[in-house]
Amino acid sequence: MTVDVLNLEWSSAGRDREVVLPIQYYCEKILGLSFRNECIFDYYYWLNRLQPKMLFIASTAGAKINVEAARYATEHSIPVLTLVAEGNFVADYLDQMLWGWKEPREFFESRLLLWSEKSRKMILGKYPGLAEKLSVSGSVGFDRYRYGRFQSRENLLKSVNKPYEHVIGIAGWGFDLYEGDRFEKNREMLLGLYNMKEIERFREDRKALRDVLHSIISKMKDTLFVLKFHPACIDKDLSEFEGLESFANTITLHRGLDIADCIAPCDLWVAYESTTALEAWLLNKEVILINPSGPDFKRDQIFNGCTIVTEATDFIQKVEELWRSGTIEDFANKKEVRIRIITEVGQWFDGKNHMRVGDEIKEFLQGMDSQAQGPSFMEWLRGYIRHLRFWSAGLPIIGNLPYISTLREANKRFSHVELESKKQIVWQQLDEFYKKAKLSK
Repeated sequence: MTVDVLNLEWSSAGRDREVVLPIQYYCEKILGLSFRNECIFDYYYWLNRLQPKMLFIASTAGAKINVEAARYATEHSIPVLTLVAEGNFVADYLDQMLWGWKEPREFFESRLLLWSEKSRKMILGKYPGLAEKLSVSGSVGFDRYRYGRFQSRENLLKSVNKPYEHVIGIAGWGFDLYEGDRFEKNREMLLGLYNMKEIERFREDRKALRDVLHSIISKMKDTLFVLKFHPACIDKDLSEFEGLESFANTITLHRGLDIADCIAPCDLWVAYESTTALEAWLLNKEVILINPSGPDFKRDQIFNGCTIVTEATDFIQKVEELWRSGTIEDFANKKEVRIRIITEVGQWFDGKNHMRVGDEIKEFLQGMDSQAQGPSFMEWLRGYIRHLRFWSAGLPIIGNLPYISTLREANKRFSHVELESKKQIVWQQLDEFYKKAKLSK
């Protein structure tokens, strides 16, 4: 059984899935390509069994297992096309954003699709040999702000059963990466980004930010606060939200819910540092960044389009200004800055970036002159054993066995039932978008 495109991801919901679904729609309904979704933790089996014409991943460099899957595909003559999860490249972090978890730093993908021409030029300035491997598609994740429908305030408030007058959303940062065992495991990589003085600053900022948020939430009891943990957060006790879940006027979210559905019901979006600020702009939300020690640390330019405060008192004053007049004057004065940043970051905001990716896939497949190299017997056997282990992780008793339980969370995150449900919702939205925009073959 051969498919044109095999997509492997961590889960059936969340950020990467929201990116993949419109691409799948365009590939299947417009281009007539076959497209299959499976869990990346079971990559060995599905690459062996399907031997697809192409492997597509939302972000190859984003995790160790993503790199393993892409490398295995390449070793078996299966081309790999990938996007980038965080496509707003910053010069200070260029190597980390480009190479991610790749050790050694090998560019084995057939094509990497970037958000903007600015990012492409930045990469080629340091690695000119990658010119034929890089293309610009725009950010597919931003397409949904043209075709999607998002969670309403009424729906959110049903979950708390209390009619709050205002809702403030707060995006978490990856503070826990810089603490304890997780820091030690990733020490070399992190010290390639920051020195120890900068890391100590992040550690102190986490504590200070937690205190600021504690003060704000305790004083604004008539406002509901949506605490959205960073998707990569593992130890919540080492996040800026430590202990804040105990407040009656908070709800916490982690993975699973699309970020746009977190932002849409809110009157204001808040963060320490987050690319979700730009997404909030696209939903016409004002954004405040809370930086207890000030804004002068290595970061993306997005902060220039936001209002920045350091203390709880400053924050509450800005919020009262927003409630009173409908806008924060400082934020309103940065409108032209935001327009420039949005254009530089995402290239196009016409809802058609998923089509650009689909066209890249079709063009690449049409130019192929080789077929996948099948697995050896030992590779096939290894893949089948891994598949049984992954499948067993979802069973009530067997899934608790030591050798199998390590895959339990991965198995739980990926559900074809959930995926089909989300697919039907996105398909309906895209049908309407294509009809309204008069898009077709």
